[in-house]
Amino acid sequence: MLYPIIALNLLCKSKADSITSKVSTSIKNLLGLNPSLAREKLYGWLHELTPQEKADLSLLRTIKKLIKAELPLQNHEFLLGNIKNIPGDMIVSYLQDETSIGLIKDELLMKRSQAMGLTAGKPFETLNAPDLNWLKLATKELDIYRWKDKLCAHCELKLTTEHLLTCRGTKDERDKIKEKIGDLSEKVLFDPSVLNSLDKNKRKNTKSFIANKISTMILSAERIAR
Repeated sequence: MLYPIIALNLLCKSKADSITSKVSTSIKNLLGLNPSLAREKLYGWLHELTPQEKADLSLLRTIKKLIKAELPLQNHEFLLGNIKNIPGDMIVSYLQDETSIGLIKDELLMKRSQAMGLTAGKPFETLNAPDLNWLKLATKELDIYRWKDKLCAHCELKLTTEHLLTCRGTKDERDKIKEKIGDLSEKVLFDPSVLNSLDKNKRKNTKSFIANKISTMILSAERIAR
């Protein structure tokens, strides 16, 4: 998939954009996410580079290998100028052996995560059904597409993400989350990555526990919602 994207980036960027858009749409369809979910949020929560970012890294790696082998392309400066998803200073540092592809990837992922409010890296080790409900809650996708014009099943007030986190009907689940992780409970609903400091087994069990509590909150509040 990367090689046609590399070629199309150099020859016809609109075609490359079309392919990457279809890739993103396919991922959202597979996960049951709304097609209008922003691409930055999608890849940020998956903690993955976009197809075009991966293609740019592959192109940069290839250009450097040719330079090192003393087989530089006549137009390699032009090709480097077509790398739009990697900052120029990172490109220069890589060509001068001051950084690596792995470090560039980490930097891109970290910047995207921080821009989204994910403070400690990858939010989920894997994505299952409860985790997807957590993702939809954190991105407020539920407010726009799933809860529009609906009332809370517990108290008949308008059903929103903010309401879910203050409703008496969901207090039991929120209290159990707080009992489990203490002060982190205020942050963890919108930033699962704060649990990354925990021991791996404890982190996995805690994330699973919270994801299931969030799913219970969502399903109970909308079960008989109008």
